[in-house]
Amino acid sequence: MGKTVVNLLIQALANSFSIFLNTVPWLLLGIIASSLIRALVTEKQIGSILKKIPGGTPVSVFGAAVIGATIPMCSCKLIPILLILLASGISIGVVIAFSVSSPMISVTSFILISGSISPRFGIFAYLAAIIIGIVSGLFAALIFSKKDVRFQKTKEKEGPKGFRNAFVEYTKRQTIGIFKVFIPFIFLAGFLQAIVTGDIVSTFLGQGPLSVVFAALIGLPLYVTCTSSIPLLIAMLNKGVAESVVMAFFIAGAGTSIPAIGAVVTILRGRVVIYYILSCLLGAIAVSFVYGFLF
Repeated sequence: MGKTVVNLLIQALANSFSIFLNTVPWLLLGIIASSLIRALVTEKQIGSILKKIPGGTPVSVFGAAVIGATIPMCSCKLIPILLILLASGISIGVVIAFSVSSPMISVTSFILISGSISPRFGIFAYLAAIIIGIVSGLFAALIFSKKDVRFQKTKEKEGPKGFRNAFVEYTKRQTIGIFKVFIPFIFLAGFLQAIVTGDIVSTFLGQGPLSVVFAALIGLPLYVTCTSSIPLLIAMLNKGVAESVVMAFFIAGAGTSIPAIGAVVTILRGRVVIYYILSCLLGAIAVSFVYGFLF
């Protein structure tokens, strides 16, 4: 028994080390790229860009979804941006589009996924975040109104001044913040890869449509972000889980992470929060079916 446990731990550590070597170079590259963008674009500038997008609601929703998926933004920074948008009288559909697409993908996670899993998976996840943001935003604009907003005042903290100072500060913050969560998930992924058998995987996360739904439901309540979940994605793929199933877990988990939900709950009322969660869940299932069909 003791020998079995020791062998299991050795295998788990070996798996974790393999995942670490496979992901960390891409993670560091993603942090550098993300920090460069954040040093150039502030929260106020993001809000200003969104407010200046020409055209009616559909065009604004599209722009908000693209910006949300493209510009790196931690969930805690969603609150001041959403307040800027709401205070300017912009449609609630634009707010939903931005808040849905933003936590689903980031520059860091896109580079990490493309390098450690495949460019196809990364590009599809990026496009999926935008599409889910657009669809949920358009329907939100038809369903909800300003009555569904909890208006409040907030004081925005000034970021570091100067490009060099901003880049160094954001790089330091991201490196500490991401690795603090990422490293434990690497060990968790290595341990799961060691103890989970092929029979368990084929039973619960096989190849069929129900596996996609099940994976999305598993990702829904977990505290995973679009970056921290990637070691788990690699472990699942190493165990033979279909890429479409992994996609469902990734999108649903990242979209409904606790920080992302917390930002939405702070500003929007209960029925909009429920709508947000359902949009992420159903969107994750839908795009994963499409991914499975295409690839």
